[in-house]
Amino acid sequence: MTRADALRASRDSYAVAWRCFLIEQGSDSSKVFCFFEGEDSKYYEIRLKTLLGDDRRIRSLSCGGKREVKRVNSLWCQKGFERTHAERSMFFIDRDFDARGQNRLAGWHYVTPCYSIENLYMRKEVLSAILENEFNTSLDGPAGETVALQHFQVLLESFLDAATLLNAWIFLQRKHEQISGQSSTLNLKNVAFAKLFLVRHDTVVRLYDETTLPELFPDAHILPRDEIRRYEEWFRYSNRIDAFRGKYLAEFLRKALEVLKTDRVSTSPQYFAGKRRVKLGLSRENIVSELSQYASTPRCLRMFVANLT
Repeated sequence: MTRADALRASRDSYAVAWRCFLIEQGSDSSKVFCFFEGEDSKYYEIRLKTLLGDDRRIRSLSCGGKREVKRVNSLWCQKGFERTHAERSMFFIDRDFDARGQNRLAGWHYVTPCYSIENLYMRKEVLSAILENEFNTSLDGPAGETVALQHFQVLLESFLDAATLLNAWIFLQRKHEQISGQSSTLNLKNVAFAKLFLVRHDTVVRLYDETTLPELFPDAHILPRDEIRRYEEWFRYSNRIDAFRGKYLAEFLRKALEVLKTDRVSTSPQYFAGKRRVKLGLSRENIVSELSQYASTPRCLRMFVANLT
């Protein structure tokens, strides 16, 4: 999909979401309209149904990207729904690398405490639950998941080190756009994960460097090297699991789980006590949905919904 196609699809999604809301908002007082970025409903919907209870119906509406969620929110406010529909409309956006003030919306809105929902799949307890339920480590005894979990942590640290420069560079790109007031020309979806990282069974290899990033992203702004290095160092000592771009973390998670799955079904596993069948699909297109039940539900999300009800 070209950048023009992606922008057109976002506009279409935003228009469809807004039209559906206008048509349906007066039909059922128990219906709660939830406006999301992209396919974020795959993470949120199961949690909202639990937190809101059976007496509230969830209507999930995908608006496209964050910009389109903001456009719907602006229309919602302009049409007076902030006064008449406040407790039946919720807007959900990712924090990303945006400044805090840029994530303010009218009405009931939730902003992730980390870069995006994908970051909520990277907690240690999440992987522990995946190993227990999908890799059947509970059948291997009390220490059944220990070696596999330790190996995942080794791969994760290797990936975080490999991704630090890239995230610092993207952060500076977004910062430059905000300061200059220029609209974004950096389309991260144009460069596949496989062009940036190679996930091996024992480590993660960085396939880019400071000189190749402008070649991979030709529409990007030229950044001073000293500034890149300064922010690279800052990111290195930050909470990288929360701070880094979620889409890269999700793809790393999928590939790391593939490493563990290949080992688990082998005749002589290296990270597990023995060979066992693993049914987990790990599709690139649907990893967020496949693992949604295991992802972390942050306290701020629970409080957000509790305050609404």
